[in-house]
Amino acid sequence: MKIERHITAAWAAQLSDKIIMEAIYALQKMDSDETLSGDSGLKNVWGEVCVQAQVQDEHSFFWNTYAETIESLRDGYVVMLDPDARLALWAVTDEGWDYIYDHRAEDVGVGDVPVMAEEIVVKLKDALLSAAADFGNPRIAKFIARHIVAKE
Repeated sequence: MKIERHITAAWAAQLSDKIIMEAIYALQKMDSDETLSGDSGLKNVWGEVCVQAQVQDEHSFFWNTYAETIESLRDGYVVMLDPDARLALWAVTDEGWDYIYDHRAEDVGVGDVPVMAEEIVVKLKDALLSAAADFGNPRIAKFIARHIVAKE
C-alpha cells in the first residue's frame, strides 16, 4: 500500500471510530418508551439495535424507527465534518478509491473531487451495524436467549 493511501486509511479509520462511538453513545442515551418495544428488557435504543443486528431472522416492529434514527445521526455527523475529513472518509469507500485510482495521473484539485456524502453514510452504517453485531451485555444476552427458546 502506498504511504498516502495508508495515511488516508488510518485517518479515516480514526474518524470513523470516533463517529461510531459518538453514535453509540447517543443511542445509549435514548431510552424513550415511544421507541422501545416495551417488554424487551433492554435499557435503550442501542440495546435494541444490537439485538436486531445479532438476531437477523426478523426485525422488530420498531426497526424502521431505529434505522431512521441511525441514519439521521450519521447524516448529522457527516455534515459536521470539515471538507478534509469528509474527503478522507470518502477516499476509503469503493467509489472514492475508484475515483482516485482513475484520476491519479490528472492534476485534479481537491475542490474538484466529487465527494459523495451518501457513500460515507453507507460505510458508517455498515460499521455501526458491525459494532452492534459484536456488542454484548447481560440484558442483550438474556433477550437473545429468550428469543432462541421461544423459537424452539
